[in-house]
Amino acid sequence: LGAVAEAVVVPVSDAEFGARPVAFVRPTAAFDAAALRAALRRTLPGFMVPAAIHAWPGAVGLKPDRPALTQEAERRAAAWKREEDGDPDPQSLGP
Repeated sequence: LGAVAEAVVVPVSDAEFGARPVAFVRPTAAFDAAALRAALRRTLPGFMVPAAIHAWPGAVGLKPDRPALTQEAERRAAAWKREEDGDPDPQSLGP
């Protein structure tokens, strides 16, 4: 967890699972999201482990805009859902 300078976790609504936590992290160095999730699984209860971890968009030092991060997480979740359903929308897929 030493590669993370800051993190923000926002809830994303999921019809199947209810609200799921999604994390945005500001790394101090390159980080591996899968390794970070594995480390969090060892230390947190399952319901607190983020369903997804993304690099924090925006400039360093700015206060997190939680509504914007929630919208970004929901946009990404919708894109993943379309991919899982076999109906990708190229307009919504992106970094």
